[in-house]
Amino acid sequence: MIASRIRRVSCIGFGACVVLFALHAACVGEVIEVESRHLPPILITSALEGNIEPCGCGGNFSGGLEDSTRSIAAARRYGDLWVDMGQAIGGGPLKRFVLTEVLAAWRDAQVDCICLGSDELGFVEEIARATNVPIVCANVRHRALRTHWDVGGLRFSSVVSPELAGDVDASSARTALQSIIADADAAGKLPVVGLHAREPERR
Repeated sequence: MIASRIRRVSCIGFGACVVLFALHAACVGEVIEVESRHLPPILITSALEGNIEPCGCGGNFSGGLEDSTRSIAAARRYGDLWVDMGQAIGGGPLKRFVLTEVLAAWRDAQVDCICLGSDELGFVEEIARATNVPIVCANVRHRALRTHWDVGGLRFSSVVSPELAGDVDASSARTALQSIIADADAAGKLPVVGLHAREPERR
């Protein structure tokens, strides 16, 4: 779940790849703010996973959609951009209700780019109708989707492992990730990729 605190991360140099693996945060996570000399600060959120109500951890009732949106709106007064890296809806029985709430938050706080996770793949049409910002997933073909979104020296994208894509036809995650890195390197961009995959089992 995303909490109200914002952690700043400096983005240094190009030719590497920032991979946000799985994007499953702890109960109270963070809104990550990426800072670079090449562009305004960027807020990165992920892994709300349908938890739209505050969790109440530690008695301070952090987290939840309203708290996160308030934090983002406050930061954006200073010109920050906002990218959501997916896994917002969760897999519960109220997915369509949660989708409605998340879409409203994205609209009201003016998200700049939506990188899809496996949660969102079944709702691409609804998301596309509700917003006019770039919607990104590199290894799923759909007329409403882009493979990436460039801003300044960064290239944002997401990749979903086929086994998590459900009924959606997704190509190889490994091939897509390799292509993102190679293409971004050729363009002089630093790729920031949300990789939605099962974590490998620990032996």
